[in-house]
Amino acid sequence: MRDIMANHKPGRVRQNTRFSILNGSFSIVATGTVATYLPLYLLDGLHASNQAIALASALPALLGAVAMGLGALLLPKLRRYRPMTVTATLLARLVYALLGFTPFFGGAAVSVTIYAYAGSSFMQGFAGLGWQALIDRLIPSRLRAGFFSQRNVITTAVGLTSMLILGVVLSRFSPHAIGPYRVTFALASIAGIGEAYYLARHQEPEQASPFLETKDVAWQAVFRNHPFVTFILASTFFNVGWQAAWPLYAIYQIRMAHATSIWISLFTLAGQMGQILSFRWWGRYSVRHGNLVPLAVASLGLALNPILTIASRSLPWLVLVNLFGGLATSGIILLLFNQLLAQSPKRRRPSYIAAYNVVLGLAGFVAPELGVALLGWIHMTAVMTVFSLWRIAAAAVFLRGTGTFTRMRTGGVRQLLYGIRRRWIR
Repeated sequence: MRDIMANHKPGRVRQNTRFSILNGSFSIVATGTVATYLPLYLLDGLHASNQAIALASALPALLGAVAMGLGALLLPKLRRYRPMTVTATLLARLVYALLGFTPFFGGAAVSVTIYAYAGSSFMQGFAGLGWQALIDRLIPSRLRAGFFSQRNVITTAVGLTSMLILGVVLSRFSPHAIGPYRVTFALASIAGIGEAYYLARHQEPEQASPFLETKDVAWQAVFRNHPFVTFILASTFFNVGWQAAWPLYAIYQIRMAHATSIWISLFTLAGQMGQILSFRWWGRYSVRHGNLVPLAVASLGLALNPILTIASRSLPWLVLVNLFGGLATSGIILLLFNQLLAQSPKRRRPSYIAAYNVVLGLAGFVAPELGVALLGWIHMTAVMTVFSLWRIAAAAVFLRGTGTFTRMRTGGVRQLLYGIRRRWIR
């Protein structure tokens, strides 16, 4: 207890929050750069197939889930979380510098790129779990909502600026040229080193883990918690419908709308701007209504994104669509994380967080493959419509979790609309 109180001394908390914001700023530059330009690199630079784009989304999610499961076994045995988190973060970011050199593998370049990125995601699985446990230890719960809100706004603004600069620079080169991507991924790796440096500067005294498990098996305890299992199932259902469209957006934007690097940057910028504008609003909304009703609202917002995307091939229109998507995405990110913490008993929190991320990682492996498989059978318009309807169904699932209605029988739509009117219209 004395060690925990030492973690929460005002001076130490201020220092850790400052380092966390700097760490997050470098992190969003590193990860955002690779996430934004890897699809363009694969499709235009390496001429990858649609199936390869799906695998580039699916395989990292699977390996990240495996790492989360292994990390859950390791974390309760550690007296300090920082060393593992820093090491895993640094290894994950150093891989980014290698991505630009995969063309030297000739015909295997696409596969090597995807496997290297997936390996980075495996290390990121350890890093993400360690970071969550570290922040839970170092930032008092009463300050956490304000801290995350401030951190998200600042880091998103930093990411927005970096994407704009990179987009302008890359637009001056041919989209098929490898050299500019090589430099871009190297810069992302350097930003990752800065991320690891500021992570290492967090002050964490050595202490026994507060998450030590009891004698029964932690995984059994997690999956015997019925409210938590219900939350996992609802979140998984939503995430499949959400993530299945991710590779489709890249395919549509690059192959059908012919977006160049500057437009891809503008899409990312618009999405991040939407998140900046709405982070605080979602936080206030969740304070008034809990997490599940706002999650339903955010899911409905994201349900419009696939339909709006295929409504026009105009690139400025797609910028506006991404701005709108960012407004809803910030709610999904914030509210799912808040609900995860709310459903996770503190004593077993790493096991609960890991179980959640393992299940969602498996869903993240299946979803992109499902999206591209459907694209092979039906037209892009029909596929996007399917995933819009899926997200509407997910909104109903989240709303059901609030107790607005208990059964969906004949007249279930009427019950849903009645619940929406009672809870959302004031």
